[in-house]
This record gives sequence, structure tokens and C-alpha cells, in this order.
Amino acid sequence: MARASCPQCLRPQATCICGFVTPTASACEVLILQHPLEQHHAKNSARLLHLSLPGSRLVVGEVFDDAALQALMPEPKATVLLYPPT
Repeated sequence: MARASCPQCLRPQATCICGFVTPTASACEVLILQHPLEQHHAKNSARLLHLSLPGSRLVVGEVFDDAALQALMPEPKATVLLYPPT
């Protein structure tokens, strides 16, 4: 039988962190691309970032081709941050 999970932070109910999340307004739009393996990782830092930045978008995937990225970011953006894979 699976443990009950929090629908917001996706952690087990016993370790839910939603009470500790501090929403922080951002002056820019934030798109978070999360690798599928990290989605179920205990830390799930991308989810925590998403919960902390109201209005952010969290998209899970392993490969984002040009068309997919264009659909996610239709307007040219001035700043992009990529987290290194290693």
C-alpha cells in the first residue's frame, strides 16, 4: 500500500514541507524544466522552487526540441539559466 502524499509538495504526508514554503514574488517569468528522474527524488528541488515562485511554470521532460521550447517560451527572452548536468 502506497503512503499518502501531499498533493502540493508531493512528499509523504509525514514529511510535508508546505508549511515552510515562503512564496517570493519574481520580477520575471520563470520556467523550470525538470528531468523526470528528479521528479520523484526525495529532495525534488525543482518542485520546491516552483512552490516558492508564484506564477512559475514547472514542466517535466528529458528532451526539449526547438519546437517544444518555442511552445513553452513563445517570446524571445533576454536571460536563460541552464543547470549543468554534472
